[in-house]
Amino acid sequence: MDLGLDERVVIVTGASAGIGRASAEILVQEGACVVAVARSVDKLEALAATLRSAGGEVATVAADVADESSSERIRDAALEAFGRIDGVINAAGVSSGEHLRAFSDESWAEAYRVNTLSAVRLSLVCIPTMQGAGWGRIITIASTAGRDPDPRFASYGAAKAALMHATRAISRSYAKYGITANCVLPGLTRSESVLSGYASAAEHMGVSVEDVEKRMLQLQPIAMGRTGAPEEVAKTVVFLCSEASSWTTGVAIAVDGGTIRDLP
Repeated sequence: MDLGLDERVVIVTGASAGIGRASAEILVQEGACVVAVARSVDKLEALAATLRSAGGEVATVAADVADESSSERIRDAALEAFGRIDGVINAAGVSSGEHLRAFSDESWAEAYRVNTLSAVRLSLVCIPTMQGAGWGRIITIASTAGRDPDPRFASYGAAKAALMHATRAISRSYAKYGITANCVLPGLTRSESVLSGYASAAEHMGVSVEDVEKRMLQLQPIAMGRTGAPEEVAKTVVFLCSEASSWTTGVAIAVDGGTIRDLP
């Protein structure tokens, strides 16, 4: 299938690792130009070198998307590098792993600021450029925790639930301009942040990383019996960024190996 992404310009936040990085890699394979955004300059340079060696056209922006001033800077960098913006993949996010019992106003506000506001802000800043072209794609990365509450990740799940709602609002506001907005809900995925969490928990508990993952699967069973890989989620993300998804908007798609078992 031709995804119609050749020479499309897509901004990817959280591009240096996990689902963001995997999405950037697949986009380049499909002929898209990528504007990679992350906080670490070193990681961005390493990613850009990898993508360019694969024949990709890449611009990089070192920015913390939670910073209010970053959105316009990212947009302007994309326009300066490529003259257009066709899509935004909001893959940047953070989970403190904080239990509901440890509630504080500050931690919940931070979860919302990083996981929700940053994605909505960047999307809305870029949408006028898409309106002018009559074509655009907004993809936000939420989580199964946004649909299936887990008290171990309460602030994170609440922020991701808000992101799902905001994404649907965007879809209804801008569909008539040829702009779609969709949300992907990954299940437990073996990203760098998850593996780092495994290692930290293993050290704290005096067990192996494999034991930690086994325990996670017991607490939240996955029908397929395994965790996912970032590229498995990224393939759905890139589809939603493509011409092939032209009549798909306002949906939240779980890519979770069968974690969520209730109806949408």
